[in-house]
This record gives sequence, structure tokens and C-alpha cells, in this order.
Amino acid sequence: MANPVYFLSKVHDFEQFSQFVHLCINDITFNPINTGQSTGGAINWINDESRVIQKEIQKVFKDSIVKEEISLPDNIPTQAKAILTDIFNNRRKDILNNVIKAHLADSGHVIVENFDWKLKWILGSSKLATIQEPICQIDLECVYKNGRDAFEKKTINFEMDLENLNKLIEALLNVKRKLNSHE
Repeated sequence: MANPVYFLSKVHDFEQFSQFVHLCINDITFNPINTGQSTGGAINWINDESRVIQKEIQKVFKDSIVKEEISLPDNIPTQAKAILTDIFNNRRKDILNNVIKAHLADSGHVIVENFDWKLKWILGSSKLATIQEPICQIDLECVYKNGRDAFEKKTINFEMDLENLNKLIEALLNVKRKLNSHE
């Protein structure tokens, strides 16, 4: 951390500091809840100090995910260290997902964040009204990194007949089996 003792020595309201650390994680995980709101003023940090400590906390958390344990300098105040460790352990999955997402996006991959599907029936013409064919409409909510190193969202929509839907399900199950075999 960039002189963490100096920055963290200004912390007297550890509840505000805890909120600040959560905001740091919300920022790196693109969680819109309270992102961008700084509680640095409540901790007696000026804006630049608040941004510096935010970036340092985020860096420590990202590096700690890779190392699989949080590593903080020894001279950080005990209460601040306890808060950082506790929040890191509670939000580890959020941070890990972001690190993986950023790595995939940096590699040029499009990441599926969510999906939705609808089943509809295609009816035949008036002469063949009894012919029905199920069609599955799938919406994939994806994110990718644009040229400016920012994430953009894009929705991919497509329809599949029953045969292709079964192929997709089988392919996804194979991927799941392979991922589970590596755990």
C-alpha cells in the first residue's frame, strides 16, 4: 500500500471505514450500489487521498485473490487490518469473479453474465393448423471490453429448434462436467 500507515492513521470512525472498503469492492466488481460515493470525507481524507487509498485497497484485494490469502503490511492499525481481512473474506467470491472477468475480457473474450429464455410455439398455416413446432428464444446478456478499457454490455438474441436446443444443453453439460472434474 502507498503509505498505508499515514492514510489509515486518519481513520477514527471504523464503521465509515468499513463502508469505504465495501465501496472499493463495489467499484471493482461494477456493483452499482453506492459505487462512486466516497466516505473519504467522513474519514478526514481529501479527495486525492481517498482515491489513492481506494486504488491501493483494490490492488491488495486483487493480489490477495491470486495468492489465495490476504497480505497486509504489519504496521497497519489493528482495527483497520481486522476490517480489511473480514471484508476480504466475506467478499472473496465477488473479487474473484471480477479478477476472472477482467482476465477473460483482457484476452478478448465476451463474457455471459446472465441469460433468459422463452418457449414459443410456431403454428402451421390455416390448412395445417395442427402442426406445431416449439422454438426456444434465448437472450444472453454479455459484457466485453471496448477499446477504451471499459466494459460494455451487449445482448445476443437467437432462436433454436428442439434439436439444436438439445445439442446446446449437451454441450453445456459437457463443459460443466469438465469444470467439475478440475475442482
